[in-house]
Amino acid sequence: MPKEPSRLPETPPPAQLKPAARRQIGQSLRGLYADSLSAPMGQRLTDLLAQIEKPDR
Repeated sequence: MPKEPSRLPETPPPAQLKPAARRQIGQSLRGLYADSLSAPMGQRLTDLLAQIEKPDR
């Protein structure tokens, strides 16, 4: 008798966060990264961005 292929268990739906939890996480992340976002970019990153923005020839 042929063996039936095994079935993978169904993936549960992604967890939903309450709006208050989402706000708290957002505020925490903004606080952690505020200094990084306001810091000037390094020259290497500036050069790489300039290369990306050049139109193809």
